[in-house]
Amino acid sequence: MKTFKRIPSALLIGLLIATSASATTTGNNKKASTAGTCLEISGRVSDLDKSNNNEFRIYLFKGANVCDSTEVGDNSTFRFLLKKDEQYSIKIAGTGFVSKLISISTELPEGVDASPAFRFHFDTELISESQASDLNSDALDFPIALISFDKTKGWFDYRKKYTENIKKQIVTGN
Repeated sequence: MKTFKRIPSALLIGLLIATSASATTTGNNKKASTAGTCLEISGRVSDLDKSNNNEFRIYLFKGANVCDSTEVGDNSTFRFLLKKDEQYSIKIAGTGFVSKLISISTELPEGVDASPAFRFHFDTELISESQASDLNSDALDFPIALISFDKTKGWFDYRKKYTENIKKQIVTGN
């Protein structure tokens, strides 16, 4: 019989909140000088177990097609340059870990100049498959974050209410 180590719900909720596409809002309004790019997106990936020996594959999708990918070690940073008015997704995967998906829209309102490009950075930790056994697997299939241009702030940010809701569904199934 297979047994899994259970993670206390309060600890798991805290870890999901702390690690799921937690954007560094300071600096989001800074712009990068990269010609032809609307958004420079970067992220740092680590594992919840803190074993520090993992490799993660980062896939950039434009629509349904992989347009770029890279491999990073634990606690390493990746970066992609995104064009204006496109729909992208980033899938972060690692052997023995539950993949995370992040959706990005680079659509800009009329009159917003993307030169130089906007910057957005996030840190995330992947959960091992064994730790995810008590989680809502259907909710894990949805993007953990939706990133788009925030007209009020004047830069790219993630939709906090969506992320809070999906994290709740992952943990509680509601």
